[in-house]
Amino acid sequence: MEPAGAPVPRFGHMLASAFHTCKSCQSVTECKEWLSAASAKSPTEAPHYCLNGELLSEFLAEPLMKKEP
Repeated sequence: MEPAGAPVPRFGHMLASAFHTCKSCQSVTECKEWLSAASAKSPTEAPHYCLNGELLSEFLAEPLMKKEP
């Protein structure tokens, strides 16, 4: 990931919070499968079981971070 432009307020806090939420998730297998499939396409929303679904869907809808060409 590379910053796409201006700094995102509280991005570090959001990322740390999401990381800790993922660590406590019980859907590890489903998530790994979703991430594997998502790398081959451009998903627009998080899976229904995702505890970080709202945040992830927000990133997918309007990426705050993206790779530079």
